[in-house]
Amino acid sequence: MTAPAIHAHGVRISVIDRDRAREILFDAARSCRRGCVRSGDDGHQTRGFMWIDDCVKGTQMIMDGDFVEPLNLGSNELVSINQLVGMVEEIGGVKLKRSYNLKAPKGVNGRNSDNTLIQKIYNWEPAPKLRDDLERTYHWIYDQMTKGKVLRVEAGVHS
Repeated sequence: MTAPAIHAHGVRISVIDRDRAREILFDAARSCRRGCVRSGDDGHQTRGFMWIDDCVKGTQMIMDGDFVEPLNLGSNELVSINQLVGMVEEIGGVKLKRSYNLKAPKGVNGRNSDNTLIQKIYNWEPAPKLRDDLERTYHWIYDQMTKGKVLRVEAGVHS
């Protein structure tokens, strides 16, 4: 089975594939202290973000199935990093200063999942509901922080 999970995120999971959504949510939840979101690009790059429950469900479906060719498992809801920050600002009721490092190495400008094959084979694809997912994750992070728990995002790890 070959099915790369593209930009999965969710409550209580580590950052997967440099998940910008989670980093931005942490920055927003900490905004009372810092109020700044940093980006190693210009904010126009686009990505598709998939909720971890969809990732687990899709992975299980693929593993239990008989299809042996490679296929994608990810969201086809494409958003720019700037749009993502805007959603988080609305959810958190904050305005974040955006800081761009234009000298940082550039990744691809756009990346999301072509779900044509997974739809055809399994009649399923992850639900495009990023804003709802961000709300759940933001509120979980905020609640953890107000309870005094130490949360950090570094090199793909949170605790």
